[in-house]
Amino acid sequence: MKLISLQELAQYSDQYIAISQDNTKVFASNNNLETLQKELEKQHIEGLAIHYIPPIDTVLSPVCL
Repeated sequence: MKLISLQELAQYSDQYIAISQDNTKVFASNNNLETLQKELEKQHIEGLAIHYIPPIDTVLSPVCL
């Protein structure tokens, strides 16, 4: 079983992805979560994990108040 590599995930920068539960295959991606969910429903695909891949060219840091 070959897990999805970070290099493969980089192409989904700033998108939501639907992947298999064992993290070996990306089934669909979209910039909009609702659109991705509708696409999966239309194709009758269930049981996938949905993750957001943050932009790879941006640094994310916690906000200190």
